[in-house]
Amino acid sequence: MLDYDAVSAVLKSLPAFKKLKQEQMEHIFDRFEARQELYQGDVVLSHGDLIEKIYVVKMGEVHLLNSEDQQVTDPAFVKEAGGFTFFGDACLEAITKCPYTVRVASEIAHVLSLPRRQLDGFLGALGGGLTSKGQLLAALRQCKSLQALREEDVSAIVDAGDPIRYSPGELIAVANPTMAATAFYLVRSGELLLLPASVQLPANITEVDVTQAEQLAVGRLTAGGLYNEMVLSAPAAPLQAHLIARAPGTVVTIFELASITKALGAPGGLLHRGAQQQAQQQQYLQQQQQQYLQQQQYMLQQQQQPQAHLPGAVVPSMAQ
Repeated sequence: MLDYDAVSAVLKSLPAFKKLKQEQMEHIFDRFEARQELYQGDVVLSHGDLIEKIYVVKMGEVHLLNSEDQQVTDPAFVKEAGGFTFFGDACLEAITKCPYTVRVASEIAHVLSLPRRQLDGFLGALGGGLTSKGQLLAALRQCKSLQALREEDVSAIVDAGDPIRYSPGELIAVANPTMAATAFYLVRSGELLLLPASVQLPANITEVDVTQAEQLAVGRLTAGGLYNEMVLSAPAAPLQAHLIARAPGTVVTIFELASITKALGAPGGLLHRGAQQQAQQQQYLQQQQQQYLQQQQYMLQQQQQPQAHLPGAVVPSMAQ
């Protein structure tokens, strides 16, 4: 790669990439966009723009302007590695708005950029989360409706789910009060924001501002978190919250009821039989507890009101 030296120096200076093997680094190099040739006065980023890329200045210089169009310096924003300038690396953690206008100061500048979206899956893998099937099975066992199923049946459900990677701000599911939900969600890596269904979203919107979403969120889910799992046992109902990806590399597995039913055999499949078995077990335990309480109550009454019995008489028993 022609710009290998600049890209390599910058990536190796970032904590997320320091321990990568050479073949992994080369995989990331291929994700950089083509080099841009910019000229003095050209704007790379405007104040308030969303920072969604890492920018590497291969040749030339840039300067920063604040909201009042005054030139400023900020070594925490524009950094240096191996003699090359770079900025925008904060997008690896979260999407933020640019606090400055970044403008080309030299007569000419060669700028490389790496979209954060190109790294979502890669960063998700680096960040851990649920990576093995055993971890996925354990996470699903949190759901009461699945606890009565055999291991192979839960395994079939895991296989029926669709893992999808999301970027910060992307909508995963929209709460529609007129539409019943047909799926539940498992966070494999990253983090989700739960926005109340009362928050009205524009039609056909696919992405929202993460900062605003954080202010409105009523909850969050991290790796291993389940949402809307009650759809497995309760009557169909609309989602109670909008689901929005918060962190880079967020991976969510979506389990559609139709896919689960197909995986377990139909109609209704083992899923509903498992739920029925669990309900029967709970009913049996309740009956046993009630019977025990009746026996205790009867014995207490006998102690409080002792009666003489004829020889050979038998006290009635509450046992069935």
